[in-house]
Amino acid sequence: FGFEYIVMTLVGKSLRDILIERKRKKLSAGCVISVGLQCVEAIEELHRVGFIHRDIKPSNFATGRNDLSHGVRKIFLIDFGLSYHYIDSNDQIKQMKRSIGFKGTLRYAALGCHRRSPPGRRDDLESWMYQQIEFTKGYLPWKNLEDELAVMNVKEAVRTNDGMQKLLKSCPKKYMEINEYICKLKHTARPDYDLIYKGSFY
Repeated sequence: FGFEYIVMTLVGKSLRDILIERKRKKLSAGCVISVGLQCVEAIEELHRVGFIHRDIKPSNFATGRNDLSHGVRKIFLIDFGLSYHYIDSNDQIKQMKRSIGFKGTLRYAALGCHRRSPPGRRDDLESWMYQQIEFTKGYLPWKNLEDELAVMNVKEAVRTNDGMQKLLKSCPKKYMEINEYICKLKHTARPDYDLIYKGSFY
């Protein structure tokens, strides 16, 4: 009847639910690494089939279920309502107008989204980086801000050397390398996912 749909595996708790259950609102070092790698794998697979998620955040990742074969240690990416098919019928990057609306969740949205720039694969990874920092530290500097411009200003400020040092304080050393790499990516560029996999460890 002309409808498009996705059939998904039944999943368990979201990563947001798991964070809320923890008093300190953060994950252990080992868990951050394991979860982070699985999240990037899911993002890479989505990119591989031609889509950008545009709403990467803890509530859009969920664990598996004990009563299913994959168990609770498997992480799934869910909620594709804002996903964007970034390649055309010739497998070329689509050209998109700059004046697009805000897409995503304020806390985790990439800086390019605030600037109304065309979406790119780098945006999903930038949102993932914010998620990783929150998993590690238990918070993001703009967590209590609700005004979009105010949040954008803080995200721009943490791009400076001093700002990035403060943002990544107490995080794994490799986060600096990964964050700098993501920030320098062009929106049309294919990310080097292997660099992220190798850099996600202490």
